[in-house]
Amino acid sequence: MNVKVRIGRTVSVTKKGLRVVSLDPSVDYVKVNLIGRTVRSSDGKDVGRVLDVIGNVKNPYAVIQAAEELEEGRFYVDLRRRK
Repeated sequence: MNVKVRIGRTVSVTKKGLRVVSLDPSVDYVKVNLIGRTVRSSDGKDVGRVLDVIGNVKNPYAVIQAAEELEEGRFYVDLRRRK
């Protein structure tokens, strides 16, 4: 099983600083639970945490609490077992 889910661009930023980002629609988010998972940059640095998955199955989004300002780049959610 692939242990990473790539996340897309930031669609919106809430007043509280939460980011709404697009997700890969080919992944079944009923079977793959992202809530509480760590968001990492392409170099493996922890940059935030997934708080919720919203939207419909054809166009899903994740609500992310970022630890710092996310700049453009590649980010993913780590699906490996939590320690």
